[in-house]
Amino acid sequence: MEEYIQQALVAANEKRITGKNITPFLLQYIAEQTKGEGLEANIALIKHNATVGAGLAVLYVEIN
Repeated sequence: MEEYIQQALVAANEKRITGKNITPFLLQYIAEQTKGEGLEANIALIKHNATVGAGLAVLYVEIN
């Protein structure tokens, strides 16, 4: 995945894409280059982060 991320960053730089437009560009570029596998990985990461965040929230409530 790192290779695709680096390629996407180079492409964004070449197209002078910055600011709020960079994230959508990177996600679309990686999804296209990986034939959807990048999108699946990103969704899995989001779900994992939500699970970890929920677990931390429960622990926080329990100790306070």
